[in-house]
Amino acid sequence: MSSELALFLVGALVVSRLVALGLRGGLSGALPYVALLVTDLIALGVARARGDENGAIAFTAECAGALLALAPELLDGIEVHAARRGRSRILAFVARLREVLVPGGAATSHRRAAELGARAEHGGLEGLLPALREAVARAVDPAAARQAHAELVLVELQAGRAADALDRAQRHLDHDAYLASPRLAAALCTALLETGRAREATVLLALLERQAVTADLLTRQLLLDTRVCFVAGAARPEAVERLLADEGLRATWSAKTAARARAIAAAAAAHGTDDAQLADAADELASWMLAQHAQLAAPLRRRAPVTFALVLVNLAIFATVLGLGLGDDDLGLARAGALFRPAVLAGEWWRLVSATFLHADLFHLGVNMYGLFLLGRLTEDLLGGARLFVVYALAGLGGGLASMWADRGLSVGASGSLMGLLGALIVIALARRQVVQRAVHRAFLGGLLLMVVLQVLIGIAVPMIDGAAHAGGFVAGAVATLGLAPARPLKSRALVAVALLFALAFAGAGALAARRRIEQTILALPTMTIEVHGVRLDVPRSWRRDDQGLLVDPHLGIELAVSRDGDAIKLASPSSPDARVRPLLERIAASAHPASQTP
Repeated sequence: MSSELALFLVGALVVSRLVALGLRGGLSGALPYVALLVTDLIALGVARARGDENGAIAFTAECAGALLALAPELLDGIEVHAARRGRSRILAFVARLREVLVPGGAATSHRRAAELGARAEHGGLEGLLPALREAVARAVDPAAARQAHAELVLVELQAGRAADALDRAQRHLDHDAYLASPRLAAALCTALLETGRAREATVLLALLERQAVTADLLTRQLLLDTRVCFVAGAARPEAVERLLADEGLRATWSAKTAARARAIAAAAAAHGTDDAQLADAADELASWMLAQHAQLAAPLRRRAPVTFALVLVNLAIFATVLGLGLGDDDLGLARAGALFRPAVLAGEWWRLVSATFLHADLFHLGVNMYGLFLLGRLTEDLLGGARLFVVYALAGLGGGLASMWADRGLSVGASGSLMGLLGALIVIALARRQVVQRAVHRAFLGGLLLMVVLQVLIGIAVPMIDGAAHAGGFVAGAVATLGLAPARPLKSRALVAVALLFALAFAGAGALAARRRIEQTILALPTMTIEVHGVRLDVPRSWRRDDQGLLVDPHLGIELAVSRDGDAIKLASPSSPDARVRPLLERIAASAHPASQTP
């Protein structure tokens, strides 16, 4: 990977982290962290402006940027793993590490809560409660008092003093306190369920649902645990049993949550429920949780078969091209079926299709397949397999046509199709904005738009990336989705037939690419007569003369020097001639004659 590309990838990571914080509404609670990210972006920009991509500033900024951008997700994963196993001391240690790497008020509050939980769990309750009560008494500022009360409520709940904690929460805490602390909302919701107050618990569960939409992994884990407890306390016995008996779903809870849910279920079954509406809602939640887990647990080939097939085809073609030694240079890629504009204009239309399944190297393949894995699953879930395939194919064709129009040389890769999937998802997000929660819609659409902007910026900054293919694929994918959206009255048989036609076209393109030798392609290109140093010769129409007087093929990198010594004409290639190019050079040599003569 080039140093310039590394610089832009790290910059993209840092920008994505800033946007993610903005979508979560977490900028104000992490101002020192935001300042570090912005400073890193400035350092990356300075390195880029000075053209010093390999210097100390660039290296330091790249390392720091990658650490700052990736640290939150890594810490979230460790915390979720520790929370499921009830490792409170590990949670406290990770929270302290978070305060160093992701500094700010939110990280400090998170650390304090984790440390309080660890001390309370390991026999420190007797010393904690008086100290927290004293902190509550000393607090003058309303925000400080609210935080002190929230911490005291959490510790009282861990001490088994649920009545005191619930009374204190009712008198001193409001919705803002619960929104500021998902841990508090989850703990109080569970406490209400344990005391048989399921209807009151729904308010806290709704607040937790609202916050978890754009929150971190630990908050989502808290939400999952709270949902389980809510179903245990509010659903009918058969729904509770189905949920608690599912081994796969049970593996995603902590042991403490499983025991608590069973205790809540036993207490609820003992006194029964007469709230049919609440029971219906809890039953629906249980069914939804089971269905969601079954879908997520299913292998990709079942959950998203078309995405799985497209990834496999791309991997298989890359392995084949690599095994045949065709991916080492431009001529090899052209032989494999790369988008070679002169050849397409000469009749090899299939290159518009075959090029979307070729990749220049392992890094190129890895980035695109990761994007296909993420975007393809989501698009297939929203549109269905047949629509996904048609959008993918049309976006690839749109990207290929745009690349031909721009004529920037050989082009390979699935980037145009991937940008088409991005365009499709944005169209879906805009079309369904009335039925999706505002927070979900904002985060989803914002994330997609960010990916588009980053792709455009990287495409402009890195010459090897085909920005025209990105733009063409995005437009084609968006337009195709407007006509293929599930709300449209389109018969499934007709859609499957269209998808099969595209599949046959892809297979035919692969067969034609396999049959056609690059020597045949080059010799079949239309020619023109050009004069160089008093010599006329017939060369392909796409060739150009550079500033040094060399004849150059801008797509395949072939160079030819022409000179004349009296009546003798000399042709030479500055680089060692490739055997695959020799027939073309021999034909050009045979056509050469002095400009004063008529051939």
